[in-house]
Amino acid sequence: MRRLGPGATHFEMDKYTPIKFKNGHLGLRHKQINTLVREAISQNVSFESVKNSPETSAVDRLFKIDFASKCKNVDYIVESLKARSMLYVSRALRSVWLFSDRQYETVVNPIYLEEVLFPEMLTTAVNKTIHCIIKHLKDEKRYNDFYQYYKTKGNMKIAKRFLPKCPEGLLLADMELFMKEMSPDYLKLLCEKCPKVLLKYFNTLTMDRNAFIDFTHKEHKYIDVSRIVLKLQPQIYFEVIEKYCSKKAHHKRLSPKATKYIMQKHKDKYLAKPELYGGALLHLPTLALCLSEEEARELLLRLARAQYLTPWFTLTYKSGEPLLKRINKENKFKLVKIIFQKKNFGQAIDEAPYALPDQPFMDTDRGIFIDYDVHDIEPMLRCYLKKRKYCKWRPAESLMDDLYDKYRYVGFPKAFRELRVRLKTETSHHNRLIILNVLVSKTLKRADYVQTLLNMVGTGHANEPATLRAGFLRSLVRRAAAYSLPDGPWQTFQDMVLQVVLKTEVPCHEGVHAILIHNILNDVDTAPDVFEKFHSSFDPLNNYDLTASEKRKVYSYLYEKLLDRCKSEVQAHKPATAITDIWNVLSLIKTHKVDVNSCTEFLSILKLLIKQNAEDCAGLLMDLYKNKCCRRMFTKENFLLLQNQASYLNALRHDPALLMNIDKFEELASKRLPNFDRFFLKLKLYFEELVPSYLGIIEEKVKMKPKEHQSPSLMRGLCILQGAGVWKTVRDMGARGREARRLLAALTANIHMAFAMQSDQEKLYTDVGVIASRNALGPLPAAAVRAQLPALLGGPAPFVRLGVALAFDRLLPDDILNVIAHVRQNVKTKITKRMVLRRLYRYMCLKGEKFELNIWIEMQSVMLEFCTHCDEKLWVSLNVLTAVPETVKVEYCATILKIFHSGNLEVALPESVYECLEYVSDHLKQMKETEVLDILEYFFKNEFNDKYIEPFLNQAVKVMILARYLLLCETEQTQRERIANVGEPFLSTVKDLWNKSQFFGYCVRNYFNSFLSHLTYRKAILDSRYVSCMPILIWIVQHIHTYLDVKQHFDVYSKVHLTMLYYKTLQQIAEHQRDVLSRSKVEVGAAVGTVFGRRLAREHRQLLSDYFPTMTELYAQQVGHFFKSRNFGTGRVFESFVTSLTESLALSGGDCGAYFAAVLFQKLYEIGLTKDMRQIYAFIENSKHPQTQCFLSTYPYLPIS
Repeated sequence: MRRLGPGATHFEMDKYTPIKFKNGHLGLRHKQINTLVREAISQNVSFESVKNSPETSAVDRLFKIDFASKCKNVDYIVESLKARSMLYVSRALRSVWLFSDRQYETVVNPIYLEEVLFPEMLTTAVNKTIHCIIKHLKDEKRYNDFYQYYKTKGNMKIAKRFLPKCPEGLLLADMELFMKEMSPDYLKLLCEKCPKVLLKYFNTLTMDRNAFIDFTHKEHKYIDVSRIVLKLQPQIYFEVIEKYCSKKAHHKRLSPKATKYIMQKHKDKYLAKPELYGGALLHLPTLALCLSEEEARELLLRLARAQYLTPWFTLTYKSGEPLLKRINKENKFKLVKIIFQKKNFGQAIDEAPYALPDQPFMDTDRGIFIDYDVHDIEPMLRCYLKKRKYCKWRPAESLMDDLYDKYRYVGFPKAFRELRVRLKTETSHHNRLIILNVLVSKTLKRADYVQTLLNMVGTGHANEPATLRAGFLRSLVRRAAAYSLPDGPWQTFQDMVLQVVLKTEVPCHEGVHAILIHNILNDVDTAPDVFEKFHSSFDPLNNYDLTASEKRKVYSYLYEKLLDRCKSEVQAHKPATAITDIWNVLSLIKTHKVDVNSCTEFLSILKLLIKQNAEDCAGLLMDLYKNKCCRRMFTKENFLLLQNQASYLNALRHDPALLMNIDKFEELASKRLPNFDRFFLKLKLYFEELVPSYLGIIEEKVKMKPKEHQSPSLMRGLCILQGAGVWKTVRDMGARGREARRLLAALTANIHMAFAMQSDQEKLYTDVGVIASRNALGPLPAAAVRAQLPALLGGPAPFVRLGVALAFDRLLPDDILNVIAHVRQNVKTKITKRMVLRRLYRYMCLKGEKFELNIWIEMQSVMLEFCTHCDEKLWVSLNVLTAVPETVKVEYCATILKIFHSGNLEVALPESVYECLEYVSDHLKQMKETEVLDILEYFFKNEFNDKYIEPFLNQAVKVMILARYLLLCETEQTQRERIANVGEPFLSTVKDLWNKSQFFGYCVRNYFNSFLSHLTYRKAILDSRYVSCMPILIWIVQHIHTYLDVKQHFDVYSKVHLTMLYYKTLQQIAEHQRDVLSRSKVEVGAAVGTVFGRRLAREHRQLLSDYFPTMTELYAQQVGHFFKSRNFGTGRVFESFVTSLTESLALSGGDCGAYFAAVLFQKLYEIGLTKDMRQIYAFIENSKHPQTQCFLSTYPYLPIS
């Protein structure tokens, strides 16, 4: 092998570099580089000699990268991946061998890449390299290595991309890690590798609430994924569609191709469940072709009996027509009579003999021991399952519907006899046309029937309006294929059409079409006046029932006819009519799916027409371009017509000479230039000879009117084409003063484009503005950013903010801490402090549960120090807790509340802290006692007094915090202290303000009711760590007795006493039926309802003895409201609770208890908290008590037996 020695000159390399392009389009210039590479390889030129040769342009560097790729020089390719220009990185990534060959595993492995190579690469280059690795790796082991590495590092976003190509066992084991972000497309990727993933997805779907919600929103897309496993593992496919393919998910049937495959390879599945597959899943016309006559007949009878298929399929004549076509005429007539007329097909089947497909079920009912939050007391509406036919609006049936239904199974002779008589007596033209259309449909295209109908209309209805006759003729063409009639009836039809078309102004296009088709198929000349009628409203005639050969004959005739007209019109210089006919020919070609490139004679006429009248043919050219027709033939014309980046790139690829004329570009530059970045880059790389012309135009526009030419596209073009020379322009503009300041800002914002092929972005920030520095420094490796950080932080305020942003986006936690320390010590501007707060919050949310504790400690200090400078937008965003990590969320909420209560905020938004207060109320035990007391103290001093009290939602949350704080006591001593410290001040304020004024009294009563509703805190009642809540309830009753009369405030006392009853109920279950708490939610609801019902019955009897008989209605109202305002489960849980409660009341309360149960039942029904009324009603309807019977007899909504 011949190699250049160490002392050799590069004379031998002169023919390779520098590369000078010969004339030619872009493809030829690419080919020139490839040719040079192949030539160097064939001559055994050493890469070292090429590597050390000088580079005069970016193309020389591209040549070296291509040569290194062919030589498989790993070191140079790796160095190119570190380049500061994505142009070189993208070229180096074409070396697919680097990723696919195992011998280069020392380079392409996760440890080397992440620890050595990636830290020195641009961020964009890193992302693109990972994409190439995923695309080009070959063996599962290497995919597994990358997956395990990123999984261990916690980078699940990248690990997720490697998983679809890992071993099947790993896919099945780890797919649950990605259930939350399992999109249909990602599931499809996994199933292509391992079909069993699909089955596991459906089996585990109901275990993840978020994944289940995503599934319900895109159910049909997830079901469609199953198609890819049909041939891979058919048993899985059939299990999925038979189990989960519900009506909602499968709104469309399988394709004809899939249906045919199933019937050929898996017909046993169809035979096992023919109704399901025939009525719901398979493509019925294709299925019919796969069945014998007897099988089609059997399936029709099965579908007629299968009433359980109603959600998917209802058998009608139209829906069953594909199957009926498989049966001979005699048997078909009998079967139609059996199924649709006499309905003598056997006993209808309402219950399916096998399990029908349904959606995966997830129990979303709320359990009875889940506490409501303030905003969570929502109305639970009744849900009634109604059949679609009872809730869908249907318009009244028209005469056409009536006649079609009446004569659907009647032959033509009988229909003709009856409708002929009705036709004579009908006075409406519209109705007479409907009758004629029904008769046309009954002809079934039989010539003798059509002849009879034509004779009747021609003799008995010759004086009908032209509109009616035209409608009748159109119906004959569409429904009876009039163009196929034999000579006798055809002549009658043709005479009628010509009479309408030529002697009236009423259009009858179908009639003209029929004449033309008939003449073409029978080789008969068409009269010129008829063809002119056709030409005036041209139609490709492809929508008629013709065979393939007949369609070809029609196409050939029309093509030749129109081509002759075009030729003569072009020769006669009649552009308007010629263009119309060219449109018609194009429509004909497109409709009949003919390749336009094969129509050479048409193309030559088209070319001549465009050459003669380019401006008039603009619309024609545009249509051809959009349909990707003749683009190369009309490159010049399209370039002049379409002045955009695509047309300029097309000119580079096919005819660069078009770019020599720069007048059009000058017009574009005078306006607002669209995005031309790709064009400018290719121009700079491959067409240096054209650069001065285009650069000169841009520079001239900028210098003449700098204020009017600040478009980003123009500035980017200037930067790309000038390259390093852009510095001179920047300095010149800087010296021109204020008039060029805005233009200078626009230029410097895009100056990074000047270095798309260079490597000195690191120097940018000292010479140009902050926007340019951001664009240049943003993609750099972390080490380069870290090197620039001190200079950025030492610069003006905009550069300090850029340094802060880069540190949070690109650097390590230690760098972030240093930046924060610098800002706290040296920066005094509010905007920078707000930015630090905002970036800290965003960084915390992005890190999630991996948020570093040392940064949180620093963040807490920054919040307390900087939050006084918050504006409204920042403060509101800081109060959003959705993405705040759970590890610090309690402390974060405490810090936010501490800042809010400090009174140092420039922005006062009490409602903004509601989310923090709500979270605190759910995690009181994790809060410090002093922090909770601070919240309550602020509430008492500033919000809950006679000077300031308003019904804000956050005050209601603080009432909930107060209630829970009193209940969560682990010792009796603590309970007494809390009652004295916070309970007494609250109730004293309630007492003082109860009747003070209408507004204050209303607010106080609302807060007190809210306080009472939160005393049913299940966590405090059921957790054995906490002492009994009864002393608190007794203390409340004793306190309100001092200023509230029982009779006047019965509602208040009932809430407290019902809370006591509920507490005793749960206490009894916890002590004596502890095992019940571990059962299902429905069983727990039933148990609580039973015990609570017995206690309610005793309380009700006591009230009747203490007061008066009508107390039942009042107490039932209070109990109903109690159930509404506190959580007692939803759905089936609540139904089981109410059922058990009603039964217990009716059985343990005697006649009074039955009446109480009936009234309570009505109250519960009114607020819509249950669906199944019959089961509850059964417990009270057997009562013999007169009052109960009278009440039930007047009940307006009796359940149906």
